[in-house]
Amino acid sequence: AGTAAGPASLRLRNTTRPADELARDDGALLLRNALIDTATGTLLPIPAHLRAGPEPGAYIAQADGPISESFRRIVTGSGAQVVSYLPNNAYLVQANSRQSASIAAQAGVRAVIPFEPYFKLEPGLLAKAVNQEPVGAGARLNLTLLPGTRDESLVRLQQLGATVVNEFRT
Repeated sequence: AGTAAGPASLRLRNTTRPADELARDDGALLLRNALIDTATGTLLPIPAHLRAGPEPGAYIAQADGPISESFRRIVTGSGAQVVSYLPNNAYLVQANSRQSASIAAQAGVRAVIPFEPYFKLEPGLLAKAVNQEPVGAGARLNLTLLPGTRDESLVRLQQLGATVVNEFRT
C-alpha cells in the first residue's frame, strides 16, 4: 500500500524534538529528508529499496563538536575523501566500510552513518520513490554523483535506457 502523503510527511526522524531545536544541537544531522539525533542511536525506517546496501560508498561523518582541522585529518587519514559539509558538524565522505569504521573508532568523532539514497531525493520524487512508482517517460532528472563515479554511472544509465542531456560539475 502506497502513500499519498506529501514530501514533508515523508521526512524521517528519530526524535520528537522540533527542527529549530535540532538546528542548535551539535549532535543533530539536518538532511533534506531526515532529521537525525545521533545521540539516540535509533535507526530510521528507510525502505529497503532506498537503502544504500552493505557498501554504500558514502557516509556521514559527524565530529564531536564543531568541525576542526584535526577532524578533517581523521577523515582524510583513513583514506576517505571529503565531499561536502552537512549540518551539523558533519562531512559527507566518500569511503568504503573499512575506512568508515576507522573514522568511527577515533576520538573526536560522534557518529558515522551510511549516506542513504533516501536522504537526498528531491521532494517531488520522494513519494514516487517510496511507493516504487515510475517517474514517467520523458521525465528529466538531475543526478549528483560522487567523485570518480561518472563513467560507471553513465554505463548504468545507458543500460537503463536513459539519455544524458547535459553534464556539469558541482
